[in-house]
Amino acid sequence: MYIKSNTIWGYVKLGKIYDVIIIGAGQAGIAMNYQLKQRGINNCLMIDEQKRIGDSWRFRYKSLVLFTPKSYSALPGLEMKGDPSSYPTKDEMADYLESYVTHFNLPYKMNTLVTRVEKKDDYFNLFTTERNYQSKSVIVASGAFQKPYIPPVIKNEESVVSHMHSSLYTDPKALNDGTALIVGGGNSGAQIAFELSKDREVVLAVSHKLKFLPLEILKKVFLIG
Repeated sequence: MYIKSNTIWGYVKLGKIYDVIIIGAGQAGIAMNYQLKQRGINNCLMIDEQKRIGDSWRFRYKSLVLFTPKSYSALPGLEMKGDPSSYPTKDEMADYLESYVTHFNLPYKMNTLVTRVEKKDDYFNLFTTERNYQSKSVIVASGAFQKPYIPPVIKNEESVVSHMHSSLYTDPKALNDGTALIVGGGNSGAQIAFELSKDREVVLAVSHKLKFLPLEILKKVFLIG
């Protein structure tokens, strides 16, 4: 049996209908899946284009360390291993998310990209690179920064100056020798600038006066909400 979609292109095969499908299996999607399960909603599925749970962390720059300690970085119901006052690395965060999903037996489908979502009558039809899915509800937890933004003032003329987005940066060896200009003073920009400053001159360019606050005060974590 088939349901015709709103587009001219085809049909969605009726199979299992999920109560909730979550697009994205990062920390937001995982936390939502956990909360749904705690409320007795077990017929859920997370869909993500990455190959493994936690890959969005694994492929970031090697020196990345979270700015919040493990006691504040864990998800509900399961503490992170190690000293709760220590700051987790990207790989620790990735492995924790993977173990969290296993611990709570949260269903997921990886290596699958959602290409389109359509509402038909009382159901959502999700078109993916693998197969089609149907669900009563959909939660989008794909993240807010999936596409790197390159300001138009930066031209793709590597003969003039070599440049890369922070999402492609891995370590200092990825850059040419010489002075480095970091455009943006957020967490990633500041952390990368600090790492590069150990062996080269670094210029940090931001549109406002920088204010760096301490991570801890009197051995207490300093957080701004």
